[in-house]
Amino acid sequence: MFKRSLLLFLIFTCTFFFSQIKKGDQFAAKANYIKAIDKYKKAAKQSSPYKQEAYLKLADCYKKINDYQNAELYYKNALAINFNVPADVFYNYGQVLKTNNKYTEAVDQYNNYIKLKPGDANAVKALKFCREIKYYMSKPIEYEVRNIEKINTEKSEFSPIVFNNKLAFVAEKESFNFVDYTVNDYNGEPYLNMYVSEINGAEAKKSKTLSKKINTDYHDGPACLNADGTVLYFTRVGYQAKKDFVNTAKIYVATGHDRTWGNVKSFEHNSNNYSVAHPSISNDGNALFFCSDMPGGLGGKDIWMCKKNGAGWEKPVNLGPDINT
Repeated sequence: MFKRSLLLFLIFTCTFFFSQIKKGDQFAAKANYIKAIDKYKKAAKQSSPYKQEAYLKLADCYKKINDYQNAELYYKNALAINFNVPADVFYNYGQVLKTNNKYTEAVDQYNNYIKLKPGDANAVKALKFCREIKYYMSKPIEYEVRNIEKINTEKSEFSPIVFNNKLAFVAEKESFNFVDYTVNDYNGEPYLNMYVSEINGAEAKKSKTLSKKINTDYHDGPACLNADGTVLYFTRVGYQAKKDFVNTAKIYVATGHDRTWGNVKSFEHNSNNYSVAHPSISNDGNALFFCSDMPGGLGGKDIWMCKKNGAGWEKPVNLGPDINT
């Protein structure tokens, strides 16, 4: 009777942990990493037979949301069980350690990876970087980095654009002008919006919302401006609560100046099947560079370019292996 009860308990336990892994995979496939992390943590309990798999999936999720401290922890925990893991685990762990400024430890992981995949040029470059970084860090600093305290918070502020004595940027804000913002399921942080601050040299005033025509309830930014500051190209990730629908990033174009923007139009090469994001316009306005995971690339997200053709844009061209990997 005892053996039968024990067997039933083990079967139930294994089924539970396995189901948590599968539920986590479903969330991760939709880039809902916060909910995926919750499921993987349940599958990583002490008695779980899927503990190493859960640790690796947790590490990958944390890496994707730029939480490199937790990513490092779970890669370390996974490898403490055994080294019988896919080669890419060593490379990803090395990347995380490098990001965390642990260059000596990163060298060990890159070496582990190169033993399994000796022809990988990216790993060789990363290994060389980690071995040489101490030399470059010993050089005297030729510039001063200052914190713009009127703008920066404990959240993220990034992708600055300087124009007409103003600084536009993208930020995560939990609240602004007494309005509380919701968080997203990707990384549990507030949605991105665009803000602008007047600047005088290195001094900046308190930021304001760039434009209600640009900012929505979801992600808006990063962005770029044309040479005379009258055309704004920006990234937007909307939201559709449809089953199995994965939201993609899209580029939009607005006209105006300073904080007055309108006539927002969708870039003609946007798609619901892949992302088109992070625009950068050439000085003459005739070439638009952007990031995309559209078919035909070299892998993952590549940099693409479109040439202006009258009022529209020519077919996107991949910048090739000299730029993309």
